[in-house]
Amino acid sequence: MKTLKNLLYVTYIFFILFPFILGSLIILVWINMPEEINVIYKDFPNTRSILIALLQIVSYVTFIIILKYMIRVVTDFINQQYFSTINLKLISRIGYCLILIFVLSDILIPCLKATHKLVINLDVIDILTSATYKLYFGLFLIGIGKAFKLGLQQKEENIELKQENELTI
Repeated sequence: MKTLKNLLYVTYIFFILFPFILGSLIILVWINMPEEINVIYKDFPNTRSILIALLQIVSYVTFIIILKYMIRVVTDFINQQYFSTINLKLISRIGYCLILIFVLSDILIPCLKATHKLVINLDVIDILTSATYKLYFGLFLIGIGKAFKLGLQQKEENIELKQENELTI
């Protein structure tokens, strides 16, 4: 478990630092580019491309949030706090975040990238084969969160019943 926590933490730090490193490299390349190549794009970014970029940023930030939640859950598991209200909320939130990423990156962004407004080119087979793991895994984690909640309620009811039995004796 500690190895998993360390791997998640390293991945979390990498994805936090990655945009800054990539941005710095892009700025350096752009500044050092010859003047003949360094031209302003003919197609100035329109509203649709800005919206696509914002949705991609939201997906990226949501992924970082998922990593943070996973680190917290694994830390609780290391501390042998398996069935806690915090864990059930975090596991459910991870599921909802995965579904959000699925909707943004696999449904909304391809719709916005479609070249014609009337024709939306969604490859159904591609969505069903490669993208739905996010949806299914998100739904699975929401179910696990509900199972944790039921287990925690059952545990609390057993404790209350045990206390009542001790008082009656």
